[in-house]
Amino acid sequence: MPKDQFKKHYVNTFLAGLSAILPISITIYVFVKAFLFVDGILSTVIKQLFGKRIVGLGFLITIVLVYGAGLLVKQYLGNRLIALFEKVIAKIPYAQIVYNATRDISNSVFKKEKVAFKKPVLVDFPRKGTQSIGFISNDNVMIDGEHMLAVFVPTTPNPTSGFMIFVSPEEVKYLNITVEEATKMVISLGVLAPNEIK
Repeated sequence: MPKDQFKKHYVNTFLAGLSAILPISITIYVFVKAFLFVDGILSTVIKQLFGKRIVGLGFLITIVLVYGAGLLVKQYLGNRLIALFEKVIAKIPYAQIVYNATRDISNSVFKKEKVAFKKPVLVDFPRKGTQSIGFISNDNVMIDGEHMLAVFVPTTPNPTSGFMIFVSPEEVKYLNITVEEATKMVISLGVLAPNEIK
C-alpha cells in the first residue's frame, strides 16, 4: 500500500473509531456521574449506620424515597403537607422565590400538561444581524403593556445553560423543525442541521 494511501486509511480508521467511542464514553461518563451524585446524597447517613460507604445503597434508598414521596403527593394527606410547607416557606424571606421558581421549572419539565419549550425560532442575538436558535418558553408575557415572547437562547454544545430574552412577536422567525431537531443542532455545533430550514 502506498504511503499516502496508508496514511489516509490510518486517519480515516482512527476517526471512525473515535466517532463510535466518543458518544458511548460521554454517555457512560454522564450516567456514572449522575449515579455517584445521587448515591452520595445519603452517604453520611449510611456511614453512620454501617460504618462505611456502600456504593449503590444510597442510590437505591434515594430512588425509593423519591418514589414514596410521589405516592404520598398523590394522596390527600400529601397535598395537605405540601400546602402546609408552602405556607411556612411563604413566611421566610427569599425562600418563597427560590421555591416557586424551582417548582415551576419542575412542573414544566416533569408534568405532561405543560411543555417546557413550545417552538424553535430564530432571533437576533447577541446583536442585530446575527441570528441564533432560540426556544419560546412563554408566548404570553406583558411588559409595560406590550405583548412580548420569552425566548431561551441555549449555549452550545451545552444547551442546559443560556440566555433568557424578551422579544416582540415580530422579531422572531418561526422554524419548520421540531424542538428535538433544533436541540440536536445546538448540541452538535450545527453538524446535524436539517438539509433545509424554512
